[in-house]
Amino acid sequence: MMSGNGWEVTATPNPAIGDEKEDREMLSECPWTEAALAKLQNVPYFARLQARQRIEAVARHENCPEITAELVERVRLENGQ
Repeated sequence: MMSGNGWEVTATPNPAIGDEKEDREMLSECPWTEAALAKLQNVPYFARLQARQRIEAVARHENCPEITAELVERVRLENGQ
């Protein structure tokens, strides 16, 4: 579809946008609790992928058996959000 300014507009799937089911499927490295996934949904869609990667990196570094809401909140605070 063409917009009024001559640029072609197309819909491109964005892996950072999605519902909890899609996020759960993308988050296969370490299990996420329901509460942690709910907190991830509060992250703006354009930053969700980067936030998820940072949270998973911290979880791996700390050998966490699962990603919890507390871990998500701690990473958020440590990153000045």
